[in-house]
Order: sequence, then C-alpha cells, then structure tokens
Amino acid sequence: MKLRNILLPASFVFLLGACDVIPEVDRLHQVDVVTGDRVVLLTEFTGMQCVNCPEAAAIATGLLESYPDNVVVVAMHPAGHGFVPANSTPSLGRQEAMDYLVAYDGNATVSLPAGVINGMKFNDKYLQGRDEWAGFVTSQMAVAPDCGLELAHELNSGNHTITATLTPTERLTYGVSLQFWLVESNIIGPQSTTDKENYPDGHIRDYSHNHAFRESLNGLWGDDLGTLSEDEVVRDCVFTIENEEYNVDNCSVVAVLINTDTHEVVQAAEIALGSGAGH
Repeated sequence: MKLRNILLPASFVFLLGACDVIPEVDRLHQVDVVTGDRVVLLTEFTGMQCVNCPEAAAIATGLLESYPDNVVVVAMHPAGHGFVPANSTPSLGRQEAMDYLVAYDGNATVSLPAGVINGMKFNDKYLQGRDEWAGFVTSQMAVAPDCGLELAHELNSGNHTITATLTPTERLTYGVSLQFWLVESNIIGPQSTTDKENYPDGHIRDYSHNHAFRESLNGLWGDDLGTLSEDEVVRDCVFTIENEEYNVDNCSVVAVLINTDTHEVVQAAEIALGSGAGH
C-alpha cells in the first residue's frame, strides 16, 4: 500500500478589500490519499432514458481519471428496465445486466443511476446513489487484496485469448470464481439529460456511451476455481467477436475475481483489445 501526498490550497478570507495574512506553513494542507494494489469494480446501472445518468457517468469518469490503476467501471443497461429502451439504436440493453441488477436487490422500476461497489453492501444495501460512489470506492482501495490479478491478450486468426494470472497472497479460506466480461466504449447514440441549456428537448443525440457491458464470456458468475492455495493460477478465456454491432477496436475485457458464495469482488482487472478501448 502506498500513500500519495496531495497539497491543497487553503482558503483566503477577504475583508473590506484586504486579506488576512496566512503564515506560509498554514497555506498548504497535506492530505494522504491511499493507493495500492487493490482494483475496485464500480458496476454502474444506467439507461439511455435516465436523465441523471450522464452526471453519474461523469462521476465514474472522474474516478477513472483520478485513480487509473485502481478503478474499473462497467456500465450495465438492464434489459426490461423502464429507462432502457427495447429497440434502440445502438442496442445496449442486456438481460444479463438485469440479472445482475436483480441479484443486487434491484428490479425493473428501481431508481437509476445506481452503482454497486465491489459487489458489497454499504449501509445494508448494494445499490448506491451517485453521490456515494467516490467515498465507497476510495475506502475499498485502502483494503489490500487477497489475490493479485494480471491480464494478457493475444489475437490469433480472429481468436482472442485473455490469460489471467492469479497470485494469492496466502491460502484463501473461501472459494473463488473468475468472470470475464466484454465491454465496449465510444458507442455513439442518444441519451436523455437534465441539461436543458445545451439540449432544450432533453435529448443528446450523439452521446458517447462508455464502458458498456456487452456480454459475459463465461456465464453469469464465471468459472468456479475452488479454494486457492498460495500457488500461482493461470486461466485462459478464448473467444471470437461475431456481433457486427461491436467495434473490436473499442472493446476491452474485464476480469473479476469474486467470492463464490457472497459474490463480493476480491480483485478486478481490465485489458484493451484495441487502441480505442479503455478509459
């Protein structure tokens, strides 16, 4: 675990055209921001017809920009939700996304945007409002992972191979499963918004949908690996991309190691398939 120091300017108080003289030692406040090997998964439930979702996406983007090595975001459009149109172009709604939403105590009418951090409950609930994301994400970054997770990508004759290398820090006392998700960014399409100043009719027609969940590559909850010892474990995921709607250059694969029983995230990682993918 590492501590990164950030210097924040103190506030200046102006009175009647003059300002208080602040001693130099008090002008900068040092704040320790915890970073380390933990990669936190923010599962963002969203929809094209959700007017507050662009603001939530901006919060997620801000977290990615602040902690590029410690955060992975996956935006899920749950098929059948009132904010997810059934016949949109592009088509983003996915039944698997709804299955995950239901697993996290949501349904077709739950308020969106909503985020799940590391598959965990905070304040006795999975689904968190966008104003809660930053605090819970950064708190999870301070927790050392029980297992490392590194990804490599190889392309051969149209076949993609993602190699995941797992390095437990010690023998695990619980079983784990490994999920692989296909994710795509830079998908241009419509999006509802509250920004009536720039979009008087409340609709953005060329919105860039990023980190959109496309499909699971190995089932809803992945492959059961059992209880890991301290030995390194290597697993491959081999697949082809046949859906013509997907732009492979904008795709990435997210790997998520979860506790098989609780579905809480042990570690996450993301690797780009093309130059336009990622954050």
